[in-house]
Amino acid sequence: MTILSIGVEKLLKLTFGVIALDEDHEWPSTKVMKRYSHSIGDLYATVLPKLEERGQRALTM
Repeated sequence: MTILSIGVEKLLKLTFGVIALDEDHEWPSTKVMKRYSHSIGDLYATVLPKLEERGQRALTM
């Protein structure tokens, strides 16, 4: 189970970073990334709405 949570955390951080890169044209600072630490719930709550928004935009194109 630990390996799964580590994988989910890494995927969410990568997704968070790619979204920031798309929106702000730069990768989030280490300080910003550390703010989330190992909080998968907070990362998920931040990333999911942004993914849903992008999905809706893609459907209307």
